[in-house]
Amino acid sequence: MSAPTLTAAALLLALAGAGARAQSEAPAADKEPAAGGALGDELREGFYSRLNVLAFGVYNDLRDGQRASNVLGFPRSQAEIDFRPDFSLSLRRFDFGLKPRLLYARDRLYERVGEDDTDTRHRGYINEAYVRFRATENVTAILSRENLQWGPSALVSASNPFNPNNGKGNPNVELPGLDYVRLVAVPSPEWTVSLISNFRPGRLNKDDQVATTGTGFPASAQLAPPVGVDYSLLQREPFEKTHAVKLDYTGDGYYASAIVSHRRRGANRLGLFGGWNASDALMLYAEGSAEREQAAQRAQGAGGAPRRLLAGASYTLESGPTFSAEYFHNRSGCTLEPLLACGAAAPPRLPLLRRRYALLQYVDTKLLGSVNLVVRVIRNLDDHSTLSTANVEWEVGEHVQLYLVPTVSSGHDGAEFPNLPKRSLFFGLSYTY
Repeated sequence: MSAPTLTAAALLLALAGAGARAQSEAPAADKEPAAGGALGDELREGFYSRLNVLAFGVYNDLRDGQRASNVLGFPRSQAEIDFRPDFSLSLRRFDFGLKPRLLYARDRLYERVGEDDTDTRHRGYINEAYVRFRATENVTAILSRENLQWGPSALVSASNPFNPNNGKGNPNVELPGLDYVRLVAVPSPEWTVSLISNFRPGRLNKDDQVATTGTGFPASAQLAPPVGVDYSLLQREPFEKTHAVKLDYTGDGYYASAIVSHRRRGANRLGLFGGWNASDALMLYAEGSAEREQAAQRAQGAGGAPRRLLAGASYTLESGPTFSAEYFHNRSGCTLEPLLACGAAAPPRLPLLRRRYALLQYVDTKLLGSVNLVVRVIRNLDDHSTLSTANVEWEVGEHVQLYLVPTVSSGHDGAEFPNLPKRSLFFGLSYTY
């Protein structure tokens, strides 16, 4: 656990305890309020807690060729329960947050010589935490471990220099929090300036990060943790500190942002994204990045200097559903065959390994009044493989949600998505209080 996380946790717990003591020692209404009563009121009013318990299972159906060797380590099935309490406290100029996590998982493996057919994992960790200090009305300093994302894209965040995997393939699963120091200034309602330093990896590359049924691929043909692992996060490239300046502008019906970043022992990088409300129903957007090619990036199969471009559009019907289409081009995508040879040439942490992709997505947030539905089809335009996913969430009352996420991959042998399970099913139940 990092020093920033410990700091946030200690401050939050101390202040929460102070609030609880202030509440238990509150004077009767007919007595004179004790000194410090105002602080106790602030603590009680500013404290927030939320408990979420997610229990889910995963079933994978591998192709015959995968079952014979199973070099990627997919389990036959997986059962897991996650405890996800969230705490926050607002106190005068400070905001505190803490998201500890506890998981227990049991995996049934495809049998391999010399290995047991089951595996059990249990871990506790802090995925996110923060301390915010509002120095003035327009300036805020933040020390945090968080999943820092932005941009309108549904497929990947092409402009994000820290983690381009936005996790939208299965939002039931949390992405890892990275450790940041940020200074955010808002000089006017239209402009925001952020200085960002990603100084530690946080939970990045930890083997208990799960992203079941999402895109993503292992960095090499070595045995990987169970299918719950997002393979794009397992590329064990040495972590390098990354510093960025982010400039945001919000206008009337449009917005635009620019991110200039530098990774230690890496090249300077420019990221851009923006969107335009062409009409009440139609939104057009784009996102991309470019950097100079480094010697280490001139690997066989790489397409030159890293440049990524994503263009998309979404159209919302009057009845509520939204249709989206995106095209993503990664100039430095890998062209090596077989695909497992792409480990060294693949861009770090990018969950798609080839060059050209198309996405079609359908979203209905109130189907039949209580069902949220997201249907995604990702097409690899280089090798013509396809990954299709439906994310179904059924709200059963105020506290319970049921989840069902079937995924199907198709394509010829040696293509990208057929290296994932032929069929995968994520199903779960969530209770929030």
